Parts: sequence; C-alpha cells; structure tokens
Amino acid sequence: FLRTDKFNETSTGVMLDLKAIGKVLKDFPHVISIVDGVSSVGAIPVDQDENDLDVVITSSQKALMTPPGISLVSLSKKALERTKTADLPRYYFDYSLALSYQRKSVPQNPYTPPVSLIYGLHEALAIIEEEGLENRFKRHRIMRDMVRTGVKAMGLELLAEDEIASYTVTAVFVPDGEDTNIISELKNDYGIVISKGQGELSGKIIRIGHMGYTSYSDLFYFLSSLERVINVSNPGVSVEAAQKILEREKSDV
Repeated sequence: FLRTDKFNETSTGVMLDLKAIGKVLKDFPHVISIVDGVSSVGAIPVDQDENDLDVVITSSQKALMTPPGISLVSLSKKALERTKTADLPRYYFDYSLALSYQRKSVPQNPYTPPVSLIYGLHEALAIIEEEGLENRFKRHRIMRDMVRTGVKAMGLELLAEDEIASYTVTAVFVPDGEDTNIISELKNDYGIVISKGQGELSGKIIRIGHMGYTSYSDLFYFLSSLERVINVSNPGVSVEAAQKILEREKSDV
C-alpha cells in the first residue's frame, strides 16, 4: 500500500502537517509513505527521519535554484527493502540499479546524466550550505510573513490560514476576472512574474512565489508594484507593514 502527499501545495499555498501524518502511519507499517517535496525541500524543514517518511521526492527548479531537469529521491531503509520484492517491471526507475552505480568507487549514474545541470545544482547547494539550513528556513518563513502581512495591509484576502500557510507560495484572492490584468501589468510594467489560480480557483486568486534566490528587497519591490497595479488608496502601506515584520525578526535575533 502507498500513501502519497504533497507537503507544500503550490496551487493553494498550503502546507500539510507531516508530523501528524507520520504519527498516524506508525500504526500502519505495511504502508509506504511518499511525499512530494518539490516546492519545499531547501526552503521548509521536511525532517524525513523524524516524520517517518519513506520516500521524499524533489527536483532542481524550485527552492534548489537550478533549471528544471533533475529529480532527487531520498528513500528510507524500509522503502529500499521494498524495492527488492517489488514485481512491477522497471528499468529507469529501478532504485536498486541506481544505488549500485552510486556505490561504485567512482559514483556515477546508470544512464547519461544532465551534466551541466548537475554542475549548476552543485553550485546551488554550495550557496545553500553557505547560508545555513536553519538561516534559510527562517528567511523563507520571514518572506512568507512579509508577503502575507503586506497584501493584507492592501485590503486583500488570503486563501490559506496562518497555521498552514506555505513558506514559499502565497495565494491571494482578487476580484473575479481581475487576475489576468494584474498578472499582465506586473509582468509588462514591472518585470514581475506571478501565476493565476487553477481549477475552481481560476480567475479568483493570484499566486506569489517567494523562494530560493528571492530576497527581502525583491518582496518590497513586488508589494509596491502590486499597490500601483490595484490602485490602493494609501500607497506604501504594504511595504511599511512588511518592513515591520522584518524589523521585528531582526530584533529577535
């Protein structure tokens, strides 16, 4: 049996409670838990061992700050053991084969790897190591709080509640049908790219990414630009609100 979860849901800006899920799954040792960590690994603590997660999957293009083209998978001992008895035909997704190549005296891939992307990922990981994981997690949490506080100061409504709000993506309600105009003006007039809603939320929300290379100054620029696009009555209110969040966090250090 498999249990699959997306830890950080980018279409809504919601994070799941991995600790609660892991606690429940302890009572079902026959279940393999698989977590999509594409938009969380490198920005939000995942804690695979602590949360008893068997498989965590991520990729290079989100918080790991590398062009798309590399997938990374972390397996628990239980998951590795399960691959030995799995009878589904496979070759490319054969973890045992991949592991045997990685354990050679000179580690390698069993097939042709995207060499240029691996060099890029290596550099990105060096940047992450230099920043420090705890500092990085804190920076992403602060950026989330800055964006959420800033858009609320403009009078906009957030989709996700504070307790489950993503560190890396914020979904904001806009007047029906205004999402396209907002997205176009931000891109054409200010060089800022954000996304629209999907499915039932199409036309109702905009989605703001704040991960990886994104800086505090980027967010100030975004908030001030969004103010101009939606014509807020008191310009500067969102930047001031976000600045207070940043100053409060710095004073707590």
